[in-house]
Amino acid sequence: MPRKYLMRISDCISINNKIEVLKISQSIRRELINAYVFRYLSVVKQLVSEYTIDNNYHRPHDSLGNKTPSQMMDETNAKVSNFEWPEK
Repeated sequence: MPRKYLMRISDCISINNKIEVLKISQSIRRELINAYVFRYLSVVKQLVSEYTIDNNYHRPHDSLGNKTPSQMMDETNAKVSNFEWPEK
């Protein structure tokens, strides 16, 4: 593919979304990756999936007025994105 057609994902999202992605990745690293020693990638995938569900549906966020992202999405009629690992 010619180079002029290649685009990074980060080029497609706004600065506010980039900040949110950075915050989430830092939280996952701090609360999961650095907290455990993993032997299998499947364990990491499972924990990240569980973390995402907890983060979106059960953990209140200060920035959302102590609401969960799913509660905020319900109020605004938006959809919560759930991370899923692609199947091989």
